[in-house]
Amino acid sequence: MKKMPNNIYLVGPMGAGKTTIGRQLARKLNWAFYDTDHIIEERTGVDLSWLFDIEGEKSFHEREKKVLVELSQITSAVISTGGTSVVLPENCALMTHTGLVIYLYADVSSQIERTTHNRQHRPQLGSENVQKRIVELCHSYIPLYESVAHVKFSTNVSNFQTVIKAILHYLDSSASITRE
Repeated sequence: MKKMPNNIYLVGPMGAGKTTIGRQLARKLNWAFYDTDHIIEERTGVDLSWLFDIEGEKSFHEREKKVLVELSQITSAVISTGGTSVVLPENCALMTHTGLVIYLYADVSSQIERTTHNRQHRPQLGSENVQKRIVELCHSYIPLYESVAHVKFSTNVSNFQTVIKAILHYLDSSASITRE
């Protein structure tokens, strides 16, 4: 039997389904589930938009780095990361060395549809021309997601169970964790 990774990190843009897929994947694996954005909100008592507005993006990235360092010490966890977790090279190195990094990606229309109901919790989205902003963010972050990921899966499906089954199949069939 092959060795499972210590942890599974889910990276990708907002609206790719990292939290939903991560929670269900953890349940299937009988692992713990953590969402870095939710942990930061719980610890600070405010939502991410407030943190970005008051403290700035740099401060948020430092908080996220601290949470990732803590979570990397745990084993058998599925960790949903914030969309900007790949900005700091030290986060990327930490994730690739302590687990399997899965890049979940979605097309712009899926991201818009999935972020419509909770834009106030997505500080980088703003309120004007959401489609343009999502395209800009994709162009900025896609190379970072791809460089850190061991494997990637599209979430452009109506049922995330399809993605979860594909990830489980990947875990079952991979003899070792290698970059694709």
